[in-house]
Amino acid sequence: MTADEIKALVEQLRSSGYASHFALNQLARKAGEVLETLSDQLLAKTELANLYAASLRKVEREVEALTQENQRLRLEFRADCEKHAEELFKVQRDAERYRWLRDFGKDGVNIKPPCEHVHATIYSHHVGSIPATRCATGAELDLAIDAALSQTKEQT
Repeated sequence: MTADEIKALVEQLRSSGYASHFALNQLARKAGEVLETLSDQLLAKTELANLYAASLRKVEREVEALTQENQRLRLEFRADCEKHAEELFKVQRDAERYRWLRDFGKDGVNIKPPCEHVHATIYSHHVGSIPATRCATGAELDLAIDAALSQTKEQT
């Protein structure tokens, strides 16, 4: 029975001019049923609200954990970027030095004292031969370095 039905029943009793004991008992019974129904609905809604609140707290904890993990990863990423930037700088500097050395003519380049010439040389000493050195540039220097690197890798 709804609240409107109870109001209609009360109005019916008033309009009849008297409130019989039977009618009052019926009204009290119906009011009790309505109160029980409302109480059950309120309890169900309270339980649902508690579930939502618990779910919300769980989500908030997960968001906080993910936020902290995100911050940690960002710091780690930044540190990795800085480390790789330093390594890249070193590699670029080595490449710049090598290109400078590689691209010179056989006579090297004039440099202010105490170094008068800078150039790469290849030292060779085959079994049964006299050791020799010669200036190397360009493709010849590339091949000599590649061969030396491959021998080093084979030995390890």
